[in-house]
Amino acid sequence: MIILPTGDLARHIILRQQMADVKAGLLRHSNELATGRAIDPGARVKGDFTTLAGIERGLERLKAFKMAATEATLITETLQNALDTTQAMAVDVGNVMLSVASLGQDSSLDAATLSAKDRFATAVSALNMQVAGRTLLAGAATAGPALLPAEDILAALTAATTGAASLADFRATVETWFAAGNAYLGSAQPMSSFTISETESIQLTMTAADPAIGKMLSALALGALLDHPDLAGQTAQRAELAKAAGESLLSNQGPFSALRATLGLAESRVEAAVVRNGVETTTLTQAREAQIGVDQFDSGTQLEAAQTQLETLYAVTARMSRLSLADFLR
Repeated sequence: MIILPTGDLARHIILRQQMADVKAGLLRHSNELATGRAIDPGARVKGDFTTLAGIERGLERLKAFKMAATEATLITETLQNALDTTQAMAVDVGNVMLSVASLGQDSSLDAATLSAKDRFATAVSALNMQVAGRTLLAGAATAGPALLPAEDILAALTAATTGAASLADFRATVETWFAAGNAYLGSAQPMSSFTISETESIQLTMTAADPAIGKMLSALALGALLDHPDLAGQTAQRAELAKAAGESLLSNQGPFSALRATLGLAESRVEAAVVRNGVETTTLTQAREAQIGVDQFDSGTQLEAAQTQLETLYAVTARMSRLSLADFLR
């Protein structure tokens, strides 16, 4: 048998090719171990990407639905907090107004008026709440505030009620002013809807012009106007107006709670859609893994073998590079 010797150059080329092959395998196994997917999905699906493309499209749609649902969740939760703040202010002022009305003392009425002004400003601020630069209760006009500033509203109401013939006229003027939408700066059109699933979207039509909100603000404003110049020195009339404000604030709790319940239904719809989308995402992800997934334990084993092989090649290369004629003749 004739043995053909391998020259130095040939050995060098062979070792270089072997090292390139091992490095390629090392890279492939590393990527597959990190991603859990085959580095060559085309080979796994045998060139037919129809099913895989459908799965990927489904996952992309679900990702968009998730983003919309996340935004809708944030907005509905923020709105609920704003309404909760407004309702809390109304209950607080309502109880105070009824209490000071029964006392009929100017000092108590003065303190209640200051409290009402503060609570009114807090409620207006809450209803002007923004999320990511978008006003939530201004309808489609999300770039600006939903309501006039509290001090501007009270100044306008003070002017509108000046010279009122009676307390009934005073109260009617305030209620009519709000009912006419004079405090509202937003749009009559609702904000854009949120597509939260393949078959469902959420349209939040609530604005600060809603009658339930207007009535609550009107009653709060009545309490804040107890220091009206026309009422100076008229303790009995101030007490009577305080009683009317307190009764109105407490009687309007029902419609306001109904408004919050409507918002709560929207919250529950978003939450249910999030759960359904999560289940579908899991199902499609598993289907994708069945198409192009790899056994990560097997990939890890092959990666370790490739590392060992590469280290061996480096050692052989280093050993051969140290060979010399003198060493061979010894």
